[in-house]
Amino acid sequence: MSAIREAVKADTAPNLAVIKTKQQATWASGDFAVIGTTLQIVGETLVEAVDVCAGERVLDIAAGNGNATLAAAHRFAHVTSTDYVPELLDKGAARARAEGLDVRFQVADAEALPYADGTFDVALSTFGIMFDGIAMFMMMAFGVLAYRTHISTEGARQLRTEAELALAHRLQRVLVPPVVFRNSTIEICGRSIPSDQVGGDLVDVVTSDEGVLAYLVDVSGHGIPAGTLMGAVKAAMRSTASLALGEALDTVNHVLPSIKEPAMYATLAAVRFRAADRGVEYTLAGHLPILHYRATTGTIEALSVLQFPLGFFDDSRYETRRVGCAPGDVFALFSDGIVESANAIDEHFGVDRVAEQLAAAASKPLEEILDAVIAAAAAYGASHDDRSILVIRVL
Repeated sequence: MSAIREAVKADTAPNLAVIKTKQQATWASGDFAVIGTTLQIVGETLVEAVDVCAGERVLDIAAGNGNATLAAAHRFAHVTSTDYVPELLDKGAARARAEGLDVRFQVADAEALPYADGTFDVALSTFGIMFDGIAMFMMMAFGVLAYRTHISTEGARQLRTEAELALAHRLQRVLVPPVVFRNSTIEICGRSIPSDQVGGDLVDVVTSDEGVLAYLVDVSGHGIPAGTLMGAVKAAMRSTASLALGEALDTVNHVLPSIKEPAMYATLAAVRFRAADRGVEYTLAGHLPILHYRATTGTIEALSVLQFPLGFFDDSRYETRRVGCAPGDVFALFSDGIVESANAIDEHFGVDRVAEQLAAAASKPLEEILDAVIAAAAAYGASHDDRSILVIRVL
């Protein structure tokens, strides 16, 4: 009987080599490389979390089409990219060549890597290694047909949308850090809180021979297009900071149409302070008014200039105005994500409520003014746009 049982077991035992061959064929025949490129953000996030450094020896296991591989190579690491599906490695190699990256690609099975201990400083893998084991094949075999059908339609769109949204959040974090500035005449504090969809709000401060320029930009749209244009506006504003304020806006407005989609634009509010006088120069480009709190009277004035947003017409010319100020005065620049916060009956928070919050908190530290306005708007109702605010106090 024992001999019979052993014979039956031998006949019914799975042939792991055959299963692995079929698994390789499945990955090679599908469109994983196309879908995989939409997950580039995953590889970049992993490499950032591991903190791969220039010169380190990195092994990417079950690399697929090379998302983590390329991210590590961009950091000037010495990368070896492995997978047991040659077709996927070919896709990764083509991507590396297109980006001018020096990467070693080698066919290798994660279950039997041909490297001695200590060969690499960092070993990493994104999704690939979880599928490389034989034990995963049976689960994959039952699901592969449904999976391939799904990713060819709705799944592909969902993955692309999620990847683009994650990248937009990263752009926002990198390009729009909190603003904190202080010199002998003014102090500045600014913050932008992205919405779920991530808009194109920007708060920034630039110093030059012309003085201190503080500005807030709100780019139309959401996601990567808005974030990309916002980055271009920031670069343009910084490169023109030494010009007169009106001339700087003329220059930025002239170049924007060539680097944006036709329907996109940017609104802007800006103030410039000079140490030599107690006045402030300000301008607006299709933006909400700037609020000026006067400490001597406790009153608030809305400063407006009726002008087109940046990027509407490349021949527009922008004017600036001046207003006097005194120690203790506070200026507030804010985006429509704050004023358009809506309650249950679709009433907006509005500029007047921003002014009320500013007046009540004007003597407090700038961080507390920001907190008061943002918290009041959030408590009032939901907003589908970024909430951004920049406040400046005259010392």
